[in-house]
This record gives sequence, structure tokens and C-alpha cells, in this order.
Amino acid sequence: MYETNIQIELEKADQSLCHSQRLSNCSPTDMRFNRVGLNHFIYTSSQDVPTEEWNHLTADDMDVTMDRRLIGAYEATMGGQCRTFTIVIRNRLGEAIALACVCLFSVDAGLFPWLNALVMRARKVWRNCLKIRVLFCGLPIPAGQNHIRISPRANRAAVLRELDIALGNLASDQGAGMVVFMQFSPAECEGLQPLVDRGYLRSELPARHLLLGEFGSFANYLDALKARYRSEVNRSLKKFTKAGLRVEYVLGPVDLPRVYTDEVHRLYEAVEERSSYRLEHYPAEFIRELGRQFGNDASLTCIYQDRRLVAFTIGLMRDSIYHNLYSGVDYDLLAQSDLYFNLFYHDLNYAWQRGASAIHLGQTADDFKSRLGSKSEPMYALIRSNNRMLQMGLKTFSKWALPEMKSVAAHHVFKGTGLMPYYEPRRGAVTRD
Repeated sequence: MYETNIQIELEKADQSLCHSQRLSNCSPTDMRFNRVGLNHFIYTSSQDVPTEEWNHLTADDMDVTMDRRLIGAYEATMGGQCRTFTIVIRNRLGEAIALACVCLFSVDAGLFPWLNALVMRARKVWRNCLKIRVLFCGLPIPAGQNHIRISPRANRAAVLRELDIALGNLASDQGAGMVVFMQFSPAECEGLQPLVDRGYLRSELPARHLLLGEFGSFANYLDALKARYRSEVNRSLKKFTKAGLRVEYVLGPVDLPRVYTDEVHRLYEAVEERSSYRLEHYPAEFIRELGRQFGNDASLTCIYQDRRLVAFTIGLMRDSIYHNLYSGVDYDLLAQSDLYFNLFYHDLNYAWQRGASAIHLGQTADDFKSRLGSKSEPMYALIRSNNRMLQMGLKTFSKWALPEMKSVAAHHVFKGTGLMPYYEPRRGAVTRD
């Protein structure tokens, strides 16, 4: 028999609550069967996780997804919208074998386009219909990435069961009605069967986009395009010049926070207000904190008309992998200058000149990103409600509540075989040459 410790660090660093009492009615046999010698610890700050454990479990990471600077910036600036936790799972020898970042949001289901009409009708009778607290295993940044790391030596099924137990305890403590595992590719979903066996339902998310290739510059990229796609890009570039626009790249812990004013942040808010998928709303301080934390690996691609900044993209670089995180644009200039397209073109140029060979373009804007030559990969979440009635409703009405996304058309934009699209489209997806 072993003793189960579940430490939750709450508002103060020295305050913890033990949840082992919840298992007091279980026999030792049941405890061993369910937990196979594992326990979990829940921290309210990623910075409290022992550094050697974090580094060990993220040693194979090549991008910024689990970079503590990124997660620290998120935790430091998003407290007004959500609560964050980090779960560490250890074996009976006390060795950390898994790590997961978690956030708690109050979610308005009416923000999701497929539920909006239904929710609006229901709220004529029930004002707070489908406004629920949701515990997400994963953070919304960077888009399209999951925040679970499991040691290859660990029993994956046992770890996932323990993680689900931890999330269930935390959801109960925080009054969350639903638990969601976020952002998994089809290949990654194959390893999540233990969660499906525990009642989780799979739901499709917007596809993520990855542009591969060591082009070195935007000029080299243009040379690699087929004539049809190169002509489209050149038309947009001419509009950029005709509109009198220019580009500047701003880097580092001093210049980036200085340039990113509250007025510039309103360009991001304009984009966010038009988004079909609204969960988080980043404050301006979050972008500034990225500059302070990442130094010259954080960049703003800024488009100016005269002295006025009219569009930007915030990006993070780690080795040869670049993440295009978020953008803001002046919608009054969108059509006449192809502002959104040109913003991406100049940001790609910056990334390639920095030596990027893989550029993460996030989610949504599927057709445009596919026409850039990106690999589009469907993404999924696993969802379960602690409320039996809500869980039954999700199962019964899954066709409408958890609908499939529209397939992303694959555009074969590159000349020759060496730079052809990097994936086979899903069955039923449209392929265009």
C-alpha cells in the first residue's frame, strides 16, 4: 500500500490542500489498480515546478510551446480572464514522468458559430444558458499546440488516467462543468484512447498550418511558386507600394514594448472582434511582456502608412522554428492595399532571413494560408462534462454540438517535386493545382 499525496498550491506559495481524503473510502486494492503507483501535484504557477523536472520533460522540444518564458508571460498577464495551473505526475520513486499546463475559463457557448442561434433562442427563457466554467488541459498559445509532455519511459495509459483524475479533482474544486483536452493531431489522437475509454468525446477544431522550407528570403520563395500563385502575390505587393506603405521590424525588450502602445493594441482588438472563435482576449501587456522575456527572439513586423502603424504581427523565434502568433490590422485599408496579405508576406520574409525552416501560421484563414503553400492539418479536442445531463446532451446532440470542420483545400503552389505540398489531404478534401 502506498499513500497518495495530491498537493494543490493555492493563493499563497506556502498554502496547500491535500486531497487524499477523497480516496479514504477506497480500498487499497482499488487505489493500486487505479493509480499504479502514480500521484499528481497541482501548482498555481509554472515557475514553482522544479526546474530540473521541467527541463527533463521538455528536453526534446524544438519550439516555444513549453518555453517557461512564454507560459510565464501568459500567467503574469492573463489573471483577469482565467486561472492557470501546472500538473506534474510522479511515479512511486518520486520521479516526474508527465507535465501538463491547464487553464480555467468561463466560456460563453454562444460565441461559437454553430451554437449561436440555438443559444440565443434558449436565452430568451434561460438568461445564463450554456455559460459554463471550462477546465482546459492546454493553453491557447501558441495556437494549434498541446501542452502535455509524457516521458517515453512512462506507461502512457496510466499517466493519462492519473491526469484525468487530477483534472476531475481540480474541476470539482473550481466549479468547472466541463474538461477539455486541447489541440491534438490525428496521429496524436491515436495515443489518447484511454481518455475515450473514460467517456471523452472527440470534437474537431480549426486546422493548424505549417509552412516548411529553407527559402532564405521572400524573393527565393517567389521564385519557387508556380506562375499563377506568383502573379497573385505580385498583385498584392503592387497594391502595397501604391498605397504608400512601408515595413519595419521591431525587436527586443526595449523597443518592442515601446512601439506596442495601447493604440496599436486596438488593431489586434479589431481582428479579435471579428473572430469566429473567441476564448481569450490578450491585454497589451502580454505582448509587451513577450518582448521583455524573449529579447531579440520576439519581433513585431510593423506596417506603416506615413508615421501611423496600420498593421502588425507578433512572432517568436527559437532556433529555426518561427511562430506567427497574432496580428492586428486597420480594416479601413484592408481592400485597397491587400493589407492582411502583405503583412504576412513581410513577416515571412523576416522569418526566412532569420533562418527559419518551419513557420507556424496558427489556425483559421485556411484558404489564404493554404495558398501560401502551408501544410494544413486537422486538429481535435477531447471533451467530457462532469454533469451527467450535460454529458448526455453532448452525446445525443454531438452532430450539432461537436460538428466537423470544413475540409481545407490543398493548393499545390510550388514548382517541381522538391517543393510540392507536404501532406496528403484528408479523404473528401478538395485538391487544387
